[in-house]
Amino acid sequence: MKNKFKTYSLLSELSNSTRSNEEDFLILKELNESIQIISNSLCDDFFQLFGEKIEVSNSKIYFDNPDYRQSSSAFVFKANLEAKKEISIYIECLIDFQKIYLSCRNDLTEMNKNYVCFFIKKAYGFEEVAELRNIKITWYEKLKFTFHI
Repeated sequence: MKNKFKTYSLLSELSNSTRSNEEDFLILKELNESIQIISNSLCDDFFQLFGEKIEVSNSKIYFDNPDYRQSSSAFVFKANLEAKKEISIYIECLIDFQKIYLSCRNDLTEMNKNYVCFFIKKAYGFEEVAELRNIKITWYEKLKFTFHI
């Protein structure tokens, strides 16, 4: 089963829209208006993949910052699993590159007990982040993790 994540198309649309605009204040206005839509879409995509709900507690917009990922415009979110609040998920949405990166940054013993962190870490690349579309979960793997088979 291939996942189709809505957030990627929203980022693509937003990227095209901001690229066609030359006024920084209008771009920032559009980013501010879009952050909640992206946040809601991420929550839906996360649930689609993991079957777990997340609550977004912090969000930040990066725009025209030469110190942040090749000056990419981005949304950065801190989220917690709704059922297990001590599990934190950091999410970066790079608008210009249409990339969504996830990472878990909890105590290692807590992360090792949670299948969401296990599958995110399993898809980590060299920057110790996993792109959302590269996280693969089968019910068998989830069952195996849950029951330590």
